[in-house]
Amino acid sequence: MIAYEGAAGRIAAEMIAPAPPGVPRLVPGQRITAAHVAWLVANRDAGAFVMDPVDPTESTIRVVQG
Repeated sequence: MIAYEGAAGRIAAEMIAPAPPGVPRLVPGQRITAAHVAWLVANRDAGAFVMDPVDPTESTIRVVQG
């Protein structure tokens, strides 16, 4: 688990799907970019709903160790 702000360049180990529409924004195995981080932080701060995050506070994301 790593803070959203430190996740750029890491590999996602969980799916992030905002709802609506429920379309995944990140999937396991996908490299997290700075644009993903900006989107995650902005949506968290705006109170957006993310389906089934591992961290219910939506402040960290599960990544591949490495």
